Amino acid sequence: MHQLTETAIAAPGPGAIYEAALDAIVDTLGSDRAAVLLFDPDGVIRFKASRGLSEDYKLAVEGHTPWSPDETAAKPVLISDVSAAEDLGELQGVILDEGIGAVAFVPLVYADRLLGKFMAYFRGPHTFTADEVEFAQTVAAHIAFALEQRRLEDQLRVANDELIAILHAVGEAITVQSRDGKLLFANDAAGRLLGFTNGEELRSASTADIMNRFAIFDEAGEPVGVERLPGRLALGGKDPPEVLLRYRVLATGVERHSLVKASPVTDAAGKVRFAVNVFRDVTERERALTALRHSEARLELLASTSRKLLAASLDHRSVLDAVADVFVPELADACTVWEMNNDDSVEASTGRPTAGGAASALPELVVSEAIRAGQSLLVPDAGQSVIVVPLEARGHPVGGVTLVRSGRPYETSDLALVEDVARRAALAIDNARLFSERSQVAETLQKALLPPRLPDVPGLELAARYHPAASEVGGDFYDILEVGPQKWMFIVGDVCGKGIEAASLTAVARSTVQALSLEHERPSELLRAMNSVLLRQLAADRFCTITCVLVDASGPTPRMTMSLAGQPRPLLVRAGGEVSLAGRHGTVLGILPTVDVHDDELTLGGGDSLVLYTDGCFSAGPDATEGEESLVAATTVGGATTVSALASRVEAAGLSGDADDVTVLALRVT
Repeated sequence: MHQLTETAIAAPGPGAIYEAALDAIVDTLGSDRAAVLLFDPDGVIRFKASRGLSEDYKLAVEGHTPWSPDETAAKPVLISDVSAAEDLGELQGVILDEGIGAVAFVPLVYADRLLGKFMAYFRGPHTFTADEVEFAQTVAAHIAFALEQRRLEDQLRVANDELIAILHAVGEAITVQSRDGKLLFANDAAGRLLGFTNGEELRSASTADIMNRFAIFDEAGEPVGVERLPGRLALGGKDPPEVLLRYRVLATGVERHSLVKASPVTDAAGKVRFAVNVFRDVTERERALTALRHSEARLELLASTSRKLLAASLDHRSVLDAVADVFVPELADACTVWEMNNDDSVEASTGRPTAGGAASALPELVVSEAIRAGQSLLVPDAGQSVIVVPLEARGHPVGGVTLVRSGRPYETSDLALVEDVARRAALAIDNARLFSERSQVAETLQKALLPPRLPDVPGLELAARYHPAASEVGGDFYDILEVGPQKWMFIVGDVCGKGIEAASLTAVARSTVQALSLEHERPSELLRAMNSVLLRQLAADRFCTITCVLVDASGPTPRMTMSLAGQPRPLLVRAGGEVSLAGRHGTVLGILPTVDVHDDELTLGGGDSLVLYTDGCFSAGPDATEGEESLVAATTVGGATTVSALASRVEAAGLSGDADDVTVLALRVT
């Protein structure tokens, strides 16, 4: 038993344990042959090692076991005379043919888990004594313990290797220190951060070697000794907060900044075993902050001028006047703002001389040529100093400014500041132009996104409401399409985004629906076809939501089929005033190759109404269902109502909430 235990502890792998087990079985039980079998992951018991058994025999009996894999109280099975054990069935002949007269099945159990069995074989009949059975179970317990210990060690080794691989793969630098301050581990990011080739080279270096490479300072610029480093504080039992350290590489003079967080790791008794340090390099962030602090004074001056420009309306003439006010009197005694015409000619548009200010002594031709050429001029005359700066926005000239100051001549730094202010002024002027153009485009697109009038649908009264969130067009749209004799498709949709870009995508979505509605009568089929088209036409960050309702007005009562793709569920308003939600939610369009949409049949009687709307009609939140329910509550007033009044009620709920597009399309069975 001692030899078995020693061998199991020192065994380099499972094979050595199996051989030691076979030796123990044969030598101590006096058996002629022996074998070790273990359950595989599928619950089949298989030979792992054997002595004195033929391959044919092992092939014939492999998989046989007197216990199931989940047995929790397996006991040895002892067959003293195989020739008399008729309950072995077909195995009896196989065992006898192998020259085996007696056999012992001994379970290998660890912590109530059946691992397998070992077998002891005898040539002739054999009477098993109580001592032999007890000893066999003791041997089995040692074998099971050794095998399970080896399995756990292997699992631990794999887990350790995986953990090290993960730590090497992360971007942040990580080190682990023992109680005496030595490095137990350093990932490659830590090695590179501290000037070594990799983590192992850093770990092998002495503490003195590492510290002699750097001069370390805290956020206030004070030197930091080893005893003040977060890792040393953690080893002392403290849990120090994250600190910013600045360290200078003595060999090169290069400075880096790192946020360092150290955490102590304790044993069950609360004693610190080691400390884990995490370094996050924030050098670029600190350099940016330093540059930002250096320019605060300049930015404050620029900010004051920007506020004046932002306070101006988007009216073109008002912006030109605001530009002149920016420069006078802070930067000039007099200012002239020039505009670039479509024929590249330059003309003075407005000016702001002070009471003692004078016009520029530079000829107008010189000024206009400089503006057209995009060149700044600085004339530091002692009596009257002049600066000419072109105004350029988004890569094209929009005009220029002329500044005149008497007494104190302009300097190069003044020119740089005026150029900064001029860039903001140019953008303000260009934005005013663009706003005027975009307003015209938005008005045109607005008309194109909506049907000119609501059609006459037999058996239905219709009402619609539309409000974009801002002064320009939004992403909502609605339409009513005649798709067959007495058949109409009611559409309410929403393309994510705002402004001209969203409006152009909305136009694409609306025209696509119009085209596909001629090919696909079922709403769900139309939405699936729509999704396939939008996947090709929309950018990855764009999507569309649509509600489709097919109305068949050919019968005595309109029949309706509805399908939703990302839109809120419509309101079903009965003639008596009862309000509920109709339909099932579906997948938005334009993101996934397949969408989950459903067709729902609706039955509406005389006086019943169906209201389609976009999510701008209720307050946005994490749960769209709550928004739908809130709209039901806001719409329920009891009693019959006209379709126009119903549409207005839903519209009012949307206008009282968040600033989003509000679209309502309502129909009522007459």
